[in-house]
Amino acid sequence: MKQFVSLIRPVNLCIAIVTQALFFKAFIDPTFLFQKSTRQEIYLLVSIMLLTLLAAVCGFVINHYFDTKTDAINLKHQWNINPRILLFVYSTLSILGLGSSYLLAAEYSVLFLWWLYPLTYLLLFLYSYSWQKISTLGNLIVALFSAGVTAVLFMLPSILPSSFDLNPRYSLGILFVVFAFLISWIREIIKDVEDQEGDKADHYKTLVISIGFEKTKAVCIFLSFTLIIVELCTIYALVKFDLSWSLVFGILIIPHSLWFFKRLLRWNEKGNHQSLSRSLKMHMGLGMLFLLFIIVTS
Repeated sequence: MKQFVSLIRPVNLCIAIVTQALFFKAFIDPTFLFQKSTRQEIYLLVSIMLLTLLAAVCGFVINHYFDTKTDAINLKHQWNINPRILLFVYSTLSILGLGSSYLLAAEYSVLFLWWLYPLTYLLLFLYSYSWQKISTLGNLIVALFSAGVTAVLFMLPSILPSSFDLNPRYSLGILFVVFAFLISWIREIIKDVEDQEGDKADHYKTLVISIGFEKTKAVCIFLSFTLIIVELCTIYALVKFDLSWSLVFGILIIPHSLWFFKRLLRWNEKGNHQSLSRSLKMHMGLGMLFLLFIIVTS
């Protein structure tokens, strides 16, 4: 049981849910739980959170099912769980998640809910089965899912328009989604560099295996530079809402981004890849802290 709990990464699941709650309050509905909150709005938000949790757990389970060999070579996640149990849990939770999304789609007559979550489960399976072995494609899939944790909340106003007002903060939310996408993309590339020994043994064609370390490093530097540009655009956009938001974002985010960029320039193949990966996690954590600042000062 302890191994299974560890497998589904409860800390990551909690971070995903907290991020959704902060994002929703900061950018989708700043009046949520204070001036107005209908039962339907709360029900919808909780439903999306639960569907997100189910999809994430299914992704962790099926990915470990197909990734056992490479994890063993890379000395990562030594979970000794019966593969049949993994398939049973994956199948059960997938059916539960898909059934719940269909019920939600039928209740609110929302067309895109009919295909959004089935597509999510299909992509998770294809990623775990083979797409993670393909250069760039696997990294992009993970980055899209990471960004999608918050991006999915943009659909709530269209499902229940009577409960939401036109919110000018949506543009800030889009910038935050791009922020999360780029961080996740860079982090996945770095993790592939760290895991290349096991990936080679299992015939993966990840970016670093396909084009070599130096070119992979150049890609990461380009993406990191793009992230800094996005963050500077965010500072400009924040000025239109609140000068203090712009100042705090600049103080909280930009120095860490420049520090990480400097570390990337010095990165070598024998360097501490885990440290770089943790730095990106910290960067995302700073982003969450900024969301909390927006909520507190609104």
